[in-house]
Amino acid sequence: MKECLHLSRQLGGLRRQGTSLLTGTSPHALVNSPDLPGLAIAQRLWGGAWVIVLGAMFSSTLAVCQACHNVSTRIWFKMGETGTLPAWFGHVHPAHKTPTHAILANLVLSLAVRLGVGFGFNAARSYFLTNGLVLVMAVTYIYISANVAVFFYYLKQRRSEFNVMLHFILPVVSTAALIYVTVKSFQPYPAFPYDLAPLIDGVWLVVGFGILTYLWASKKDQWIAKLGQSAVESDYIPEVDEAGSVI
Repeated sequence: MKECLHLSRQLGGLRRQGTSLLTGTSPHALVNSPDLPGLAIAQRLWGGAWVIVLGAMFSSTLAVCQACHNVSTRIWFKMGETGTLPAWFGHVHPAHKTPTHAILANLVLSLAVRLGVGFGFNAARSYFLTNGLVLVMAVTYIYISANVAVFFYYLKQRRSEFNVMLHFILPVVSTAALIYVTVKSFQPYPAFPYDLAPLIDGVWLVVGFGILTYLWASKKDQWIAKLGQSAVESDYIPEVDEAGSVI
């Protein structure tokens, strides 16, 4: 897997350079183009047929949105099934074997966020706010937390497999890089509404810690033992009764 990731990055760099050479377009020209790079190249080389590329990009965007919806739905469902969320989210349709409640929850949340923020700040600004800043910052925190977890996991629970390079140096370097990029991304501090991104993520984090603290204090933390299962995919499809409960 690691070799595949390294190879994909190298091939990606070669593809960008190759595209620039074949089209006679410099990387800086593509970056500074008022149009999307793919459309800029298509308009230059294909003339009026550039709309074919536009159609391909549109269909790809729909495919990515569908993939994100599928992933989110599986997470809702698995968290409900393992007890991380209320069992309602783990409901399975008795006939179609689909996680209907998880699909509904993801649909409602997606529409509420996208339409609410979109109408409030317009499509372009809301997209960059939610996808370019809020989600990226949240994922950055997750990556940093994973780096810390990897270090302590191998140091304490799998000490015989602990590797200084893999489990200490690389996590430290990647964490430092993530922190540096995040800090530089907010220098100078962005104007409204992009300045809301740190606040949104901060409130999100505090709410999460608050829920965990409440569950721990009220001795309702048994689900933590099964938390890792929410990220595990399985080909097993459980049998359910007419009410949608797992048999």
